[in-house]
Amino acid sequence: MIRLFLSQPRVFFIFIFFLISQAKAGSLDVGVYYYPGWNKPGVEVWEPIKKYPEREPILGWYQDGDDNIIQKQLAWMEKYGVTYIAYDWYWDENTGVKNRTFAIDAYLRNSQATNVKFALLWANHTNTPKNSKEFDNIVNYWIDYYFKSS
Repeated sequence: MIRLFLSQPRVFFIFIFFLISQAKAGSLDVGVYYYPGWNKPGVEVWEPIKKYPEREPILGWYQDGDDNIIQKQLAWMEKYGVTYIAYDWYWDENTGVKNRTFAIDAYLRNSQATNVKFALLWANHTNTPKNSKEFDNIVNYWIDYYFKSS
C-alpha cells in the first residue's frame, strides 16, 4: 500500500500539502546549523578569506566562544524566529572533545537569557570511535556536559 502511495507523485504531493496546511501557526521549529570552527588556538582561521573584505561577517572576524558574539547571535535568532541551533560536534580521540566546543560552551554560558534551544549534530565524518567503550565515553560526555539539568 505504501509503495503504491509513493509511486503516485500527485497523491503524495497532495498528502504532504494537506499535512503542511493543517499545521498550526507557530507550531514549526526553525533551526540553523552552526559550524564551530572559527576559533582554533594558534590558528588564524579567517586568514584565507580576509583578502575578500566583502565577505567579512557583520560581527567582524570573530572567534567562537566570545560571549558578546553568542549574545548577539542569540538575539538575532530570537528576533527572526529561529528556535534552535544544531551545533556540529566533533570527536577527536587524540585531542579530546575540546577542540571545537568553544561555541557550544559560550551558548551554555549564555542560554538562560534566550528561548533558543540547542541540539548536537555529531559530525562523524572525521574521527569515529574505534570501539564501543570509546562510543560510550562520547555519549557519557554528551550527558554530563550538555544534557544534565543544572
